[in-house]
Amino acid sequence: MRRITRIVHGLLIGLLICAAGSGVFFIQTRIDRIRKPREAIVRELMYFPSGKFMRVATVGYDNLAADLVWLRAIQYYGQHRLTDLKFEYLGHIFDILTTLNPRFTDAYTFGSLLLADDAKEPERALLLLDKGMRNNPHNWRIPFTKGFIYYVFLRDFFKAGKYFEMASTKDGAPEMAARFASFSYQRGGDRITAINLWGEIYTRSENEVEKVTALRYWKRLVSEILDEKVNEYRKRFGRYPYALSELVEAGLVRKLPVAPDGDTFVFNWRRRRIEPASGPLRKEE
Repeated sequence: MRRITRIVHGLLIGLLICAAGSGVFFIQTRIDRIRKPREAIVRELMYFPSGKFMRVATVGYDNLAADLVWLRAIQYYGQHRLTDLKFEYLGHIFDILTTLNPRFTDAYTFGSLLLADDAKEPERALLLLDKGMRNNPHNWRIPFTKGFIYYVFLRDFFKAGKYFEMASTKDGAPEMAARFASFSYQRGGDRITAINLWGEIYTRSENEVEKVTALRYWKRLVSEILDEKVNEYRKRFGRYPYALSELVEAGLVRKLPVAPDGDTFVFNWRRRRIEPASGPLRKEE
């Protein structure tokens, strides 16, 4: 990705060139009058009416503008993830981004996961992925992500299988796409499948925020299963296990799980629940 200074410079030049004939002169006038710093200019991008408007306004500089919006999307997500957990503009930002650069497949897959998970807008996530499939019909990751959202967030296992199967027919699709299609059709709602899905996302993604999200869900689901096994142990033996290895000895689990990042799990005696050894998950997680 180009250096931010070059991106900002290129975008401003593009705005100046097209201002005279594109109807966006008011944007440049406002910038010149108020003399906002660069970040304030970037921040205004999410308030523009639509990605189509932005594409006209930045004609010839689409990719430069897309780079700016991508940086703004990451910043916007990070700010609200650490503060109020409100993401009302997230869908709008990713719509602008994918209109400016329709081939930016990571924007569809990553954006849809954030919309479904953090913004609690899975239906809007599906719309973003539909847009991605129209613009990138040969890409396997976009329908795979749609199947993932149907499986994990909407629990519509038949549709999940449909899109996993669609992904499996695309060039370059890994074998696991067909495998998850079969799991979805035959074993809908199975948490082990969901854990494996999050594990695949963690392993294959090159996006650090996406990996953190996948790991968080992986650990949460495994913790839930281990909590149930601990309660089964207590009912059978009248006490909590002194060590999780006793779950294996009692035949309640085959082996103790290890997270994709190498983390293990412990029983918190004060809270009477399973937690990752690295520390408890945040409340909203």
